[in-house]
Amino acid sequence: MNKKEIISTTKDILGPKKLKALEKLYSNLSGTPPSVEKQRFRADNPDLIDALNRLESIDYLIRDDKNNDNYILTCNALLLIESPEIDQLIELMNNIYNWCIGFYRKNLGDTAYTIDLIKDFPNSNKKILTALFYMKELHGIFTTKTLDFPFGEKSTFSVSENVLVRASFIDIALDYFRWHYINPRKVTTKITPEKIFKSNDSDYKFFNTNESTTHPPWFDELSDFSKAIIQEIDRALQNKLVTLSVLGIRALIEHVMIENIEDQRSFKKNLDAFAEAGFITKQSRNALSEVIESGHASMHRGYIPDIEDVMLCIDIVKHTLHGVYILEPKSKKLNLNTPPKKKKG
Repeated sequence: MNKKEIISTTKDILGPKKLKALEKLYSNLSGTPPSVEKQRFRADNPDLIDALNRLESIDYLIRDDKNNDNYILTCNALLLIESPEIDQLIELMNNIYNWCIGFYRKNLGDTAYTIDLIKDFPNSNKKILTALFYMKELHGIFTTKTLDFPFGEKSTFSVSENVLVRASFIDIALDYFRWHYINPRKVTTKITPEKIFKSNDSDYKFFNTNESTTHPPWFDELSDFSKAIIQEIDRALQNKLVTLSVLGIRALIEHVMIENIEDQRSFKKNLDAFAEAGFITKQSRNALSEVIESGHASMHRGYIPDIEDVMLCIDIVKHTLHGVYILEPKSKKLNLNTPPKKKKG
């Protein structure tokens, strides 16, 4: 896929609400580095709060500053916004990338001074520093050997060897869309529980016979990423790859949680917030905690679970998915349809 196709597909997956949030954030950027006051923006745009939460916790296209007071757009987010100013900024970033290639070929991994780079470009200092600010977040352009980069008066940086093997700045920037949107969509194209079920006659699989026949309604509500994880868990189960299975289950639970709540940056806090938001009961929270702990043990403590324990984890997860995507929305609808209790007197 070319640049235009990748960006177009990513926009289609994100949807109009998230794109609107990105565009509105961009139009409100100010200061150095460019940012938007977080609480004020959310208060002024309550219709975008859910989209903002997802852009931050799931899509990682916006982030907080160090003090958690302001929103900052990522470099990848800029590629999704149509603006002549952004087009100019991207052109400048590509020119800086070419400068970095030349610098590395001549100086290898030596330290470079930001002021020396600035002198080689006709653009204003502010525009160059803004371009560097966005570029430093991308993998494979600069190393971690930086000092007050890029806004410090005596800031320095070091160019990564990776610039020699990547054709352009845009090619690196588009990697994020390939990894997080394009590839999951390819994997999940035309995936159904029936297809997963029929792929093997193994006794161990994500969907049992009845589920494959009746098609669990929650499956259609999942994101492409969640469907892709389920397919990989299923393949691992069929081959009795128990450690890979529980790691996949762990990843699935985490993704589902941060799809529905603001990421709390730890499994325990996410579980607590998930329960507090009403997606799971206290008992379900404890059961999910045990499932997640199995994943932790496999990842960090060399634990290899029994296949039957893994299947129990699968049952708990499927029960959770049914609650999150089917029962919870229905309970909200029931609450709206139920007349309130009349006050006495």
